[in-house]
Amino acid sequence: MNSPQKIVSIQVLRGIAILLIVFFHLQLIEVKYGRAPDVLPARSVNGSGGPDLFFVISGFATVMMTRGKFRSRFAALAFLYNRFTRFYPLYWVYSLLALGVYLYNPTLVNAAQGNQVDLLASFLLLPSHLLPLLNVGWFLIYQVYFALVFTLFLLVLPEQRLGMGLAIWSGWIGVGQWIGAVAHWSADPTFAIITNPVTLEFIAGCVVAKIIYAKFFRFRRLALGAGIALVVTAFAVFHVTTLFLEEYDWARVVAFGVPFALILYGMIAREFEHKRLRPFGLDQIGDASFSIYLAHIPLLTLCGRLWSRVETPGFVGNFLALSGMLLGALLFGLANYRWLERPLLEKTRAWGKPILRRWFGDPARPIQSPPGAGE
Repeated sequence: MNSPQKIVSIQVLRGIAILLIVFFHLQLIEVKYGRAPDVLPARSVNGSGGPDLFFVISGFATVMMTRGKFRSRFAALAFLYNRFTRFYPLYWVYSLLALGVYLYNPTLVNAAQGNQVDLLASFLLLPSHLLPLLNVGWFLIYQVYFALVFTLFLLVLPEQRLGMGLAIWSGWIGVGQWIGAVAHWSADPTFAIITNPVTLEFIAGCVVAKIIYAKFFRFRRLALGAGIALVVTAFAVFHVTTLFLEEYDWARVVAFGVPFALILYGMIAREFEHKRLRPFGLDQIGDASFSIYLAHIPLLTLCGRLWSRVETPGFVGNFLALSGMLLGALLFGLANYRWLERPLLEKTRAWGKPILRRWFGDPARPIQSPPGAGE
């Protein structure tokens, strides 16, 4: 099977995920700074499905990036380095800006948590009882965890045993939650991360990748249709009730993780069978999704504060202001991607590869098993 060099479906779905997140935060900005009548629905919480879609995509992309690279020390460390340089450098840029704001006026940061900040945990993306200085960093804490576990898989598992590793990892979620409840460890932030069911969304993305590369496309239409129907139902439930609103557990995985995994499979299977996809610009938004993710809350908050000083009540005024904020967040993110994120990523990876080769030798050399150990 000849897969596309760039899978457009992934970038389109990334574009959709970041739009869901931005719409969610736009609704919060309108509630905080706007005046009635509201433009966005008062319960516009369906943006919370954006991170779930990103988790599923991350699992797929991880398997895609590591095909043929198992049991190689160089490949495992190169994967980890690439993942860390994917998000740490740009995250640090925005975290330093947030730190400047915090030092200037602590009341402007983490107001919901009494303006408390754990700086070390924030900058290293370590589990903590507090949100990071840049609060969207909570999502990246999970990405660090996923990268570390998958690096371990690359080091110790033959590629044909990846399914077994994913099954064990999935089983740990249920067992770990039971242990946490019995031993009262659930409140520990590290234990909460490694037993959180959202890990299953990442694993689901990995499984989708294995199905795609096995050329199993038979149920692509059924999966795509069912996924769309299920996710629309989940959005509707979120819109009319607070049933899952405060939960980040099994219910969320069912409501968003399963439908998004089906949609991912259906779209990529269609694309791999050479079905043309019209991205309508969503692929470009997907390219810049990480920049938009990091920048949109500070930008929207600043715009919201300015808006509260000059606004006049009315639906039209609110609509124009929110549309301008949305457009501004997207344009700023696109510019940030082109002029900051991409050059930063290229430089950090160019610096790292010679160091990895010097320390770990021939990238093609597999890890040697102990004498007598079988595959």
